[in-house]
Amino acid sequence: MTSFEVRESLAGLRDFAPLEVHLVETIGEAALAERRIAAIRATARKLSELPRLGPDLSDHGKDIRMLTASAKAVALYAVQEKAGIVLMLRAFYGGEDYEALVRAENGNT
Repeated sequence: MTSFEVRESLAGLRDFAPLEVHLVETIGEAALAERRIAAIRATARKLSELPRLGPDLSDHGKDIRMLTASAKAVALYAVQEKAGIVLMLRAFYGGEDYEALVRAENGNT
């Protein structure tokens, strides 16, 4: 079995700051919020062995898939087969309408 390298896009990295703020405000404990973020990243690392784990969301872009990272967190990612890379594109938490956000980013409102 080929192993893929899991990377985070710049937009994906930017998503973690507001996620952490949201979690701290919701949970009230910074350490627990940090553990939840770490758990999301740990789940994403599993894609190195199972890159097509999540459902196909190609209607949002070529090779886009979704990973459910916890009860309230989802991440969108793309499998770059030839390069052997799984690129984490975005991360959303707490019922955000990620589909509307992705459509708006792609000009498909």
